[in-house]
Amino acid sequence: MLDPILLLGLVVAVLIMSLVARALSCYFRIPFIIFLLIEGILVGPEVLNLLDPALYIDGLSAIVAISISVIVFDGGLHIDLKHIRMVQESVLKLTTIGVFVTFLGTTVLTSLLIGLPLELAALFGALVTATGPTVITPIVRDIRISHRLGKILELEGVLNDAASVILQPWFSNGLRQNFPGLMLLSLSFTDWG
Repeated sequence: MLDPILLLGLVVAVLIMSLVARALSCYFRIPFIIFLLIEGILVGPEVLNLLDPALYIDGLSAIVAISISVIVFDGGLHIDLKHIRMVQESVLKLTTIGVFVTFLGTTVLTSLLIGLPLELAALFGALVTATGPTVITPIVRDIRISHRLGKILELEGVLNDAASVILQPWFSNGLRQNFPGLMLLSLSFTDWG
């Protein structure tokens, strides 16, 4: 268990880095998620080694869970049900066909190009399927696109997270328990090669 004082320090550090990223984002007119990634790399074990994720895994998990909850809640607050009816066809296509194509394409390419076992490639495909509001909403707010396209992308991001949340445990459990559906999927891909 992480010491509460250390957890508080971690939260304050993340908030300060977020404020710096936001200021840089406004100044350079680049989505702030780019600066967050750069800051994470800089303070992580690869560059300055100020924060080792392995040491703070409990605290980081708590921060991530709280942050994602706030972002998804905020996304829900901004969903206009009348507007959903106008974009439902586009969103439905993106969250069904788009999820399937992304999952299948990522799984196959990861398995073939990187050489991951199909089960791990499928898990990676399920994780990559999420284009959630944590990424989409800040980008949509920072770039100039039509209101309709922005709403389609934001709604698709929220719904794709749900699809990824369903796919990821299915494949994780399949890796641990030899889930029959995962085996069937593996066999169908094996026949191609």
